[in-house]
Amino acid sequence: LGETTSSRRSKMAFLVLIFLPVAAVAWCRGKDAHVEAAIMGEAYGLRNATRWLPERTPPRGDDDWWGVVVEELRRSVEAMTKDGRALEKTLRLRDHFVLVYENRVVVHRKFFNHTKQSQHAKMIRSVWPPASPFLHSFLPSRNKAVTSAQVVAELLPKKQRLANVAYSFSGATTGYGQGNPLLVINKQFGYDQCGVLIPNTYFSAGNLSTWRAFERSVAPLPWTDRPPQNDAAFWRGTVIFKPKCVDNWGNFARLQALSLAVQAPDLVDVGCVAMHGHDLRRSCVFGVDPHSCDGEPRPPATWRRPKEDSLTKAVRKFVPVHDFAKRRVLLNLPGAKSGSYSRNLNVLWMMKSVVLLWNGPFVEWYYPALAHGVTHLAVDVASLPETVARIRRDHREKEPAALVANARKVHDTFLCADCIANYFKHVVDELRTRFDFGAVLDHPDKARAIFRRVGFDADCADLVEIIDDPDTVLTPGSREILTRSLRPDDPVCGGSRDEHGHRPSSQQQQQQQQQEANYDLLRPIRA
Repeated sequence: LGETTSSRRSKMAFLVLIFLPVAAVAWCRGKDAHVEAAIMGEAYGLRNATRWLPERTPPRGDDDWWGVVVEELRRSVEAMTKDGRALEKTLRLRDHFVLVYENRVVVHRKFFNHTKQSQHAKMIRSVWPPASPFLHSFLPSRNKAVTSAQVVAELLPKKQRLANVAYSFSGATTGYGQGNPLLVINKQFGYDQCGVLIPNTYFSAGNLSTWRAFERSVAPLPWTDRPPQNDAAFWRGTVIFKPKCVDNWGNFARLQALSLAVQAPDLVDVGCVAMHGHDLRRSCVFGVDPHSCDGEPRPPATWRRPKEDSLTKAVRKFVPVHDFAKRRVLLNLPGAKSGSYSRNLNVLWMMKSVVLLWNGPFVEWYYPALAHGVTHLAVDVASLPETVARIRRDHREKEPAALVANARKVHDTFLCADCIANYFKHVVDELRTRFDFGAVLDHPDKARAIFRRVGFDADCADLVEIIDDPDTVLTPGSREILTRSLRPDDPVCGGSRDEHGHRPSSQQQQQQQQQEANYDLLRPIRA
């Protein structure tokens, strides 16, 4: 009887989030602090949960993993407002728009203000054309450079045009952003948030050619060849508390896992390591202002945070990612920032290990195909030790074949480089259908007119094209990105390539680019 209106609304919203069927009417939820507090407070209060929070009801079919992911893509696109001015409004968002036009990727220089946006630009450029399986025969192993010339030489005969499209991109860990259509890399509070889910930008810093090379370099050991002591739940990462309680959900989960490593080190091999370029004092910050959560949701009172000095026992040495393939059980914890996705998960599925996902409400683009007990095991602070003990007891000598095979299937279906490229094609096709971008962008005169209307002619000096240069060495994991400044007569700037209003031939265009192109090597700041 004493419940407030806001608390009732929060509880109802959380129930709707969990039990809303896949076939629900097109709708999406904007930012709502009350709903978010209810979702996160409930999620991180879980103890021995009987289900994985993001799992669909009814669950996805075993025979159509790709189909359920595309179904969620279409649902989220249908939830967007079908606005006749969507193209114009999107292109006015200088910090966020991405324009794919005439087989080129164009952004404003302001787009490079954040690392994740720079990496997304690199990723979308590397999506087309997709590499053929033959490429794997000459891609080198890890730590070797890959030249674009190698890639182009094999791909050029099959080069395809990019479909014309425009969208707004957000790399925010919460999944919120501006624009319509909006593409996001995760949704912290579940599928009902607005936006279309796309791959995050941490697949080799957005370079899919380099990601292919990394995939090839990973050589998982057979289950029986992995040392028995390597069957504890394995994780390495950082714990860096933020001033605001709302930013610490991931850190709370990480502290819970670290406390288990102190209490049950034979079952939980969770360790805090120094972040690249920083020492332990900045990477493993276990202290937190006790008043930072006053009046806000926090971990359940039943869980007592261990003393800071005991947590120092969980400080570990850095472990190279290729050595993950020697572990039998790999744990993924929520991201330190806000408690949403973690880039760590990108590499876990390919290792032919059992994957454990810490239960939480956040989702990524391929999550509709996942199911507890099929592709992974969901765990929390109460169930993790017991889950690992069960795996050890039942599979000391023989691998849990279905879990290991299905985890690898997740990678081979969704996270391989060509899988990511294929998904982006689906996204572009759905956006073009929903917003009818082809009616404008596929007609040069109409396209130039709208480019002038949004001020691209005046802003031409700040518009850049993301390029591939055959003479550039692409170093695995590089955060550098090559761009070409647009010329005033470029169609994107509202101009024409010659006095007749026509683009030159491909041969003339190549000669012109070689003679007059201005290459800028940008080093985006870290987000």
